[in-house]
Amino acid sequence: MEGILEVVSIANAIENLLKIEGLSFQRIKKKETIIFRNIKIGNDFSIEIAPFAVSLEILLTDQKDIKNMQKLLNKFTKKYENLDFSILEKESSINFRLLIHPFKISTFKEVFFDLSFEFQEDVSPFVLGVVTEKPEEFLLNQYKIWKSIPDEEKSRVIEQILIMKESYFRSVKTQSGIIKKLNQIKKGIASNFGKDIEYTPKETDQNLTEFYLLDFAATLRAIELGLIKLKLCDLFEDFKLRREK
Repeated sequence: MEGILEVVSIANAIENLLKIEGLSFQRIKKKETIIFRNIKIGNDFSIEIAPFAVSLEILLTDQKDIKNMQKLLNKFTKKYENLDFSILEKESSINFRLLIHPFKISTFKEVFFDLSFEFQEDVSPFVLGVVTEKPEEFLLNQYKIWKSIPDEEKSRVIEQILIMKESYFRSVKTQSGIIKKLNQIKKGIASNFGKDIEYTPKETDQNLTEFYLLDFAATLRAIELGLIKLKLCDLFEDFKLRREK
């Protein structure tokens, strides 16, 4: 009975993650096991939660995707002692099975978000701002956009951008990490749109504003860390920016 309760608890947490990513899925219960299937990551993706372990299976057919998956596996096995994997090769595809045992939600989240970021196919149409270009190219383009905004408008949003930079990007320290975090946040915001949820105009406007200011917050973080060849004074030359400790 204890095992079943744990399975249900873990399954509910995983279902929330799938919803945050805006992914459709089918939830199936088989005795003491819960399976999520028909998830649009790669060519096929499923998650199985059993009393003693959680496994993720992803099917890939594109050679570029397969190479990227092999790189991720190398990263996973070095970083997580509680993760094993197996590979089943077919004629024109490879099925990768990742087993997390003993189960840790922190390991699952990081592995799941890496797979989702790299191979997700079912992206909400609302997420027009998801970054697909190279990190440095995107960040430099955001700088150019910021410079084109009238000073009066900059003054209205500068404080919010600084707060968002600290709230969302404080823990990331690389270009790719910033972009990964940016896309995750945008998908989380977008997953609330197009559903049977009532929003007041104020709430909707606030979410939309945050959605588009995230790009500038990410750019500020990259400049702050010296990840692109700009200085803080280049981005905020018209403002007296108090450097944070």
